[in-house]
Amino acid sequence: MTTSSAMRRGAVWLKALKDYADDGVVVFALSINEWAARAGLMEALALLEPDLTTGWLADGKVVGLFDDDGVFAVGERYSAACPEAAPWYLMA
Repeated sequence: MTTSSAMRRGAVWLKALKDYADDGVVVFALSINEWAARAGLMEALALLEPDLTTGWLADGKVVGLFDDDGVFAVGERYSAACPEAAPWYLMA
């Protein structure tokens, strides 16, 4: 594949993501690597393409600490940290 061909395919793919994010939600799971300090490209793509932010979600895994009133803290985080993706980051 030539560079120009790859760039065209990437542009088509990015447009498809933007079109979908306009009316839906694109969800990417974070790496299950609690030692990773940054999000990957897909989880943080809305940082590079701000048009995606309204329909972008990076999902991670945590174990909550509970009491009679519900969850009061995060006990353990199993997914990668992603400070750059914080505005669209959901831990469950």
